[in-house]
Amino acid sequence: GSKEFARLSQGRSKDDTPHTDTIRWKHPRELPHGKKATYMRICANYRPQKADPHRVRATVGGNLITYKGPTRTPTADLSLFKLFCNSIISTPGARFIDADLKDF
Repeated sequence: GSKEFARLSQGRSKDDTPHTDTIRWKHPRELPHGKKATYMRICANYRPQKADPHRVRATVGGNLITYKGPTRTPTADLSLFKLFCNSIISTPGARFIDADLKDF
């Protein structure tokens, strides 16, 4: 299970796990003044159909994250939406799916 976290951080030499430096671990005393740590939820699964069947995923506590930048995703304007729909309608054999993930 720790192989995934080794890959995301600085790797591991005992089993030649490569690294991506996606995350860096910090001790709480290393945090800048005025910043606070949040929690991480770890989910481990066994997926026998995968090449590496031991899967580990994590999410962080978003309710404790303070971010001063924009937190929304801008949407497309009406003309772009009409162009998109026209492209789908005029393409033979085209398929389309849409999902609305309100409060996901």
